[in-house]
Formats: sequence, C-alpha cells, structure tokens
Amino acid sequence: MPSVHSTLYTAYTLLTLPTRVVTWWLYYIPKLNRPNPAWSWKTAVSLQVVILLIRYRTAVRYRTPKSLEPGADGDRFIVLHPHMTISDSSLETESSSLVNLSHPFPVFG
Repeated sequence: MPSVHSTLYTAYTLLTLPTRVVTWWLYYIPKLNRPNPAWSWKTAVSLQVVILLIRYRTAVRYRTPKSLEPGADGDRFIVLHPHMTISDSSLETESSSLVNLSHPFPVFG
C-alpha cells in the first residue's frame, strides 16, 4: 500500500504535468534556451520529461516487486521468512564465536 507521501506526490505530479509540459514547449522554442542548441525542441522537452520521471520514481521510492518463484535456480532457491527457527543443530552457530574475537585479523601458520 502506498504511503501518504507517495499518494500526495503522485497527485501533485499528475496535476502539474500539463502545465509543466506547456511551459517547457514555450521555453524551448528559442534555440538559445535548449540544453544543446542543435537539438530540436521536442528533444529538449523529452529530456525534461525523462528527468521528471526519474525524480518522481526517486521521490516515491518506486520498487519493482521481486518474484519468489525459483525459476532457473530450481532446488537451490529457498524463501527465508523472518523469525524462522533452525531445526538442524548442525547449522547453528555459537553466539560466543561471533562476539569473542581474540584475533581481529586472520592468523595464518
């Protein structure tokens, strides 16, 4: 479910988009106002639309949903759920081995 911030920003972006596009069309008619004077006004306006889309996706923190299907990984793919307990004692680690470090660097030899 989108946050209130995302919903409000989406509404703001959609409501101001026609005004922005018309403003960009008028602003980029003179070649001196374009990012590159050799560009057409359509290219300059398209660049502004792409910049707006990037800013929008960044502001609302749009994320593509991840698939939890194994696909080509087959049996090597597992889904780990939070608060899952380990039932195999061979996989457990001692908490002291993670906290008690007598040597901060690996010792060889």
